[in-house]
Amino acid sequence: MKKLILSFASLTSLLFINCSSDDSNSSSPSDGSMLLDVAQNPIEESPINLQTLEKGITIPDAIVKTGTITPTGDISFDIDAKKQSAFLDTGFSVELEVPDNYAGAFIQLKGDNGELSDTYFDISNNQSFGFKNLNKQLSTSLFTSKNTAAKSLEDDTNVIEIDVEFENTIPPGRFCYLVCIYDDQGNISEPTEVCVEVEAWGGNSNLVGTWTYDREEIVLTDGTKTIRIGEKSDCFTNRTFCDNTQKEVEHCEVTNSLVFTLSANGTQTIEENTDEDQFIFDEEDINNCAETAAINILSTHKGNWAYNEEEKKLTLVIFEFSGSEDGEPITDEFEIADNIGIGFDVEVFKLTSNELVFKVEDIETIDNNGDVIDTTGFFYFKK
Repeated sequence: MKKLILSFASLTSLLFINCSSDDSNSSSPSDGSMLLDVAQNPIEESPINLQTLEKGITIPDAIVKTGTITPTGDISFDIDAKKQSAFLDTGFSVELEVPDNYAGAFIQLKGDNGELSDTYFDISNNQSFGFKNLNKQLSTSLFTSKNTAAKSLEDDTNVIEIDVEFENTIPPGRFCYLVCIYDDQGNISEPTEVCVEVEAWGGNSNLVGTWTYDREEIVLTDGTKTIRIGEKSDCFTNRTFCDNTQKEVEHCEVTNSLVFTLSANGTQTIEENTDEDQFIFDEEDINNCAETAAINILSTHKGNWAYNEEEKKLTLVIFEFSGSEDGEPITDEFEIADNIGIGFDVEVFKLTSNELVFKVEDIETIDNNGDVIDTTGFFYFKK
């Protein structure tokens, strides 16, 4: 499976996409529900048999064991969802809130007739989890607030995520699994059952099209701030020491263009052109004060998209990345890897012939000025 890592600011977001450049054409959210209600893809309702699941699902670094899990009930945990989506050729993540003495988890697959697998995955706490929560990471700024370094008001120290990977033999459909945890004393929790819908690529044809970024509207506790394309954003103060003095320079980013395309065959492309301030040091004299200069970054993300008809959620999955900085191709393997993966998972709040609104609900976020952000809107127009 491809490495699935992108960055997404943890904030409550409203994302507005329009077909018209005339702001007066915007309609209220109550007018935009008709195009969201499309028929469920019947292939996604089909149960997936146990043998297919056992052959096509893996968990990195987990040990596959045979036998019965016997809970003691002396430990408990919370799971992020009892029902979730998964994606072809990628998989899904299991997010658990666990106690301080957490030592690992067991996951057991459940077939279409309710039959439990006679094997289960043992995932110890020292495993390195590779799959990241959809709404917490996305390195393209497609739907990332340009006004925040995104300081969370919650501490996710005891939240762990387990990467469940699919081979290409796993089809669209439904299945369930049981998950429980154990502590460092050998106590085992009662299991929780979670059911998964493996989404087919594509879906709601009303989403198909090419959309261009226009502006971001940030709703703060004391008012609304608008950042339009071509304007400075995501500004903060950079500090460096040179000649025994501290130098402070404002660091900003400018989005010159941002376009994403959803195709009827389930493929998608994100193209972005940004200018970003960076420190430039004197290579011959490292004590010489650094200067700030803007570099131009071009990036292209390609992959697939899926629409969950029941929850009215849209997900982008990134499989390919290419880019350049000031005309020089990006070849760093780590930088390329960090731009491949799940892009975002958002509720489609409104969809009309000229407007699309995504709603992402998460914890509150503090912007760079210390203001609490309630919602953020990203406005796009159909090309």
